[in-house]
Amino acid sequence: MEATAHDLRNRPKELLDSVGRGEEVIITYHGKPCARLIPYMEDPGSSAASDLFGILTSRPICAA
Repeated sequence: MEATAHDLRNRPKELLDSVGRGEEVIITYHGKPCARLIPYMEDPGSSAASDLFGILTSRPICAA
């Protein structure tokens, strides 16, 4: 789907609904593509907490 910057300003809910259905929306400005709205997909095997603890588990334990 293609939409103008004017459409983005005046009809954001419709464009977000399209993205929510899995469509890609190309935003144009003065007839030239300038942005792309795509559905957000989370990586099911990754989270901020697990990344942090992964860093800590890979470090050697120092004996004091």
